Amino acid sequence: MRYGGHQTFTIREGWLYKGLNFLMSEKDSEKLIHKNAADYLGVGRNMAKSINHWLLATGLAEKKKVPGKSKKMITTKNLIPTDLAKMVWKNDPYFLDRGTWWIIHANLVNSPNEAATWNWFFNNFHLDRFQKQVCLQALIRNESMKSSRNPSNTTLDRDLSCFLNSYSKEIPSKKKDPEDEIESPLVELNLMNYYRQSGYYQIRREKKDINLFTFLYSLALAHKSNDMVPDNETLEIPFFDLVNLKNGPGKIFALNNEDLFELLLSFEKQYEGKYLELLGLAGDRLVKTMNKPSMTWAKTYYISGIDQ
Repeated sequence: MRYGGHQTFTIREGWLYKGLNFLMSEKDSEKLIHKNAADYLGVGRNMAKSINHWLLATGLAEKKKVPGKSKKMITTKNLIPTDLAKMVWKNDPYFLDRGTWWIIHANLVNSPNEAATWNWFFNNFHLDRFQKQVCLQALIRNESMKSSRNPSNTTLDRDLSCFLNSYSKEIPSKKKDPEDEIESPLVELNLMNYYRQSGYYQIRREKKDINLFTFLYSLALAHKSNDMVPDNETLEIPFFDLVNLKNGPGKIFALNNEDLFELLLSFEKQYEGKYLELLGLAGDRLVKTMNKPSMTWAKTYYISGIDQ
């Protein structure tokens, strides 16, 4: 579990594009870990480290392992693009599409090794309205139960601050100079509000602008982490299991039962049950779909036409 690799910086507008621009070039990819990476990226030194972290945490990059001096030793060299990175670069290189950001969000929640607070918050923190200190104490308690080698409270505080700043939309909004805009694009997913006068955060449990294929992408990730059903087999999930599945759509999209059900109904109607179907009545409802690899759903999303 890793905390703090972001150097306290949220993902900023244009950062993932900057990183991918080098990552997708074989001759330039090593510049991301070069001592002069900050100069190449046009940002500060800690920001360059943060961009590297976010490329890994969002599933756009992975570490290339090469043999060391000893045959048994493996060392980490430069970052290389994942299949998802190649797909995004081809279809949405400037990260303008909402669906790309839902995919990135799903990857962050499913990345406990690089984004531990993200994974903990959406799966284990159950208050919809809270102040930061209450959330921090819950995170500290969670870590204290794991082992004797825990991150410091200061590290957890900084990581939580970065997480909250990544998603919270300030109410009322501040008047900002466009030249100084540092708001994370994840804010536009409308998952959380921050009320400046009271100091409270509020999770927005409501139906959201989510495409069927990005929804199924997140479900495939959750099933991989839960090791439930082999790929390409029919999947029938009790509706209430879907609500509570670890890393599942109900958790990561902050959907209550009613709004999740309405979203599923809209998917079934839009695609005439081709990709997703609701079976049964009332408390016995099942959600039927195919358990395909997450990347298959991501590919289907981009092929089908962005946000149709």
